[in-house]
Order: sequence, then structure tokens, then C-alpha cells
Amino acid sequence: MDKLLQVYLAFIKDGHLAYTKKNAVLKETTDIYKGYSLKVNQYLTCDNLIRLYLIYLRAERERATSDDKRTPIPYYVIGFFGHFINNKENSNNVIENIFEEKNSLFESFYRYLCKLTKQYKKNHPEQEYNTLIKKPIDKVILAKQIDDLNDILLDADPNLKNFFAEISK
Repeated sequence: MDKLLQVYLAFIKDGHLAYTKKNAVLKETTDIYKGYSLKVNQYLTCDNLIRLYLIYLRAERERATSDDKRTPIPYYVIGFFGHFINNKENSNNVIENIFEEKNSLFESFYRYLCKLTKQYKKNHPEQEYNTLIKKPIDKVILAKQIDDLNDILLDADPNLKNFFAEISK
């Protein structure tokens, strides 16, 4: 349950908070528990929470078998996912649409998020994983990495280009 709530916290806030506040997600006296853990159903359907957890598991599995054993950073994958989708009126619908079987958007978006975590780590002054994950997300570096990736990938992948156009409305 605590891992599921961490994934949820990464989506709603960011991967750094999910990693550094993992002991607070089930502790009834904490602000994290009161402000987020008790309010899961206000933000996500149960199906979408499970979908996010499955993304986390996939990223974790890929991290464990990657050459550097550090990327993609699973909580960052979820946090960056939330960065693009969270706070949209229809975020549950957006998540469901990404996962439609007939739509290849999920694979494109997942690969995009994995590349984003690798680029963020590579271009962050604190490149060591254990140091990086313990520091707040640097919004300036993240924005630059998003711009750089968008310049490279969006023209090559019409699914992603359409998706980003749709969620930016």
C-alpha cells in the first residue's frame, strides 16, 4: 500500500517528494497522509492508480536491467507523467486514452518519459543517482530537457505531437 501511495504522490506532486517522504504516506499524523493519502479518490480512479503503478513497475524493471542500473528513474517517470497530465480537468480521461489498446500513444509517451529522466539525470549537476533523487526537481533543468526532447522527438512521432497539442489546450 505504501508503494502504491508513493506512486500516487509522485504523480500528484513529484518523484523527489515520493522518494523522500515514503515514510509519511501511511503515517496518520503527517501532512502527506492528511493532504494526499486520504484524497486519492479525489484525483484518480482506482483503475488509473493501478495503471500508474504498472508504469512504475515497468520503469523499475527497466532500471534494474539497464546498463547503468540507474535509469529510467521510476519515480521521475511517474512524476514527469504527472507534470504533463496532472491538474487537467479531465486527467482521468487523458490517462485512460493513453492506455487504449488500439492506440500506440502509451508506448510513445512512456519512451518519451524514460528519455526525459535519462536526459534530466545526464544534464543535472548532481548526476549520482542517490544524490539526485534526494534533491528537489530543478524546474529550470526539467524545462530545458523538455524543450530539447520536444525539438527532437515530436516531429518524428505524430502520436506524441498530437498528444502534446491536445493536453496543452
